[in-house]
Amino acid sequence: MKIKRFSPKQKQVMGWWGPKSESRHYDAIICDGAVRSGKTLCMGLSFVCWATACFSGQQFAFCGKSVVSLRRNLVQELTPLLRELGFQCREKRSENLLVIRRGSRENRFYLMGGKDEGSAAFIQGVTLAGVLLDEVALMPRSFVEQAVARCSVAGSRLWFNCNPEGLHHWFYQEWILKAWEKHALYLHFTMEDNPSLSPRIRQRYQASYSGAFYRRFILGEWTAAKGLVYDFFDPRRDARPAPEGELEEYVISVDYGTANPCSFGLWGRREGVWYRVKEYYYASRRTGVQLTDQEYAAELARLAGSHRLRGGGPLRRQLYHRPAPGGLPRHQGQQRRPLGHPRHRRSVETRAHRDMRGLRGLSAGDGAVPLERGEHRAGRPP
Repeated sequence: MKIKRFSPKQKQVMGWWGPKSESRHYDAIICDGAVRSGKTLCMGLSFVCWATACFSGQQFAFCGKSVVSLRRNLVQELTPLLRELGFQCREKRSENLLVIRRGSRENRFYLMGGKDEGSAAFIQGVTLAGVLLDEVALMPRSFVEQAVARCSVAGSRLWFNCNPEGLHHWFYQEWILKAWEKHALYLHFTMEDNPSLSPRIRQRYQASYSGAFYRRFILGEWTAAKGLVYDFFDPRRDARPAPEGELEEYVISVDYGTANPCSFGLWGRREGVWYRVKEYYYASRRTGVQLTDQEYAAELARLAGSHRLRGGGPLRRQLYHRPAPGGLPRHQGQQRRPLGHPRHRRSVETRAHRDMRGLRGLSAGDGAVPLERGEHRAGRPP
């Protein structure tokens, strides 16, 4: 395989760890962006060069969605290029091991797949000096975090690359948005960063997608593509920011889920137009932690704040609620329970049962259920 030249972005990936680089102080590198943007091969080459320059006799890991896809997408193209550069590559397929040597330096690179939650067990116990996670957005969080935890050798570094997924994806939230906190160098790739793509091929890719898929695959943006009812929706074109200041009235929409994602939206109206002012979103399957109904109720109250909602003042709530398995109204009733007043327990329980009956009857009504709550004093149990 012949590479005629690297783009400036690829050159930055190749040398970010060098002793004269301005980026040498980072502990990790994250490359995301469009499909066919040239990030995978240059990252794999840089990873091996860094490992050989800085270590000898150490263990590293190439990680992909599966070992098969890792061999196809990375190893198959990388090893011929390494041999042309003077590296000796010997693969032990039965051990999923690639031994790479140049001169007197030799290191071992394990090939690992992170296809599901159980994959984290296969990487436990090993000590690594570095890891490259190819298409990290396709791997479960437990596997990625276990791989990161394995890198305990002094001077070890982390290498991530991926194509974008949705805005609520855990890797986007925890690594890309927090790259500075993680001490990670973040580089965004487009098709223009891949000099091996001809203008005609780029035009063909650009003509193949539209809407959210164009933004994700061509522009390399993190945006919702799966499950969109209107895939042509463009928030920059079809939405506008909420007006400043207090609005005329407010309501809260609730798409409640326990195992499935939970979404609360605070809506405000001005001059006949409703705006989604603030929102809360939590997906337990992505984080691996399921919240209790009491915790969701606290988030709901925090979202409402002191806004005056339709149907009453700050202590009265009217929810437009899509029901889900679980007992949010019942737990809201428990959270609303007046403290130290046993004689009020019956009224609280009655109110909770009334709320539950209202939720169960939503299919026959207009979707509006009034819910009340009393003030809850911090530091005392409900």
